[in-house]
Amino acid sequence: MRKFKFQTANGEYTVTLKENGRRAKTGQKLTDYQLIAPDGTVVFSGDDLGCSPMNNTELKGNAIALLGFLTLKPGDTDDDYFKDYTPAQLAWCESTAAEDLRCIVDDREN
Repeated sequence: MRKFKFQTANGEYTVTLKENGRRAKTGQKLTDYQLIAPDGTVVFSGDDLGCSPMNNTELKGNAIALLGFLTLKPGDTDDDYFKDYTPAQLAWCESTAAEDLRCIVDDREN
């Protein structure tokens, strides 16, 4: 498992990535992930991050790509994207912490 730290004005967020040995129908390697808030709260977790079959799944670039999705907020994409979000996850998406992480992702994409 790899851990990546992202410093924001709200504290340090951690993204963990761990290859889980599964593959999507498209051939992508699937990876377990967590986004952990500075207070230790797990904001998001899943086992379905699709990564290139040509690369190690536990790369910082994959953590940054994951944040690109986890920092979307209602209005950024279709409403169906958020249908399984908990109220706490939706509130986080609208927070300044999510916006800070979005800025980090945007800076790294340029």
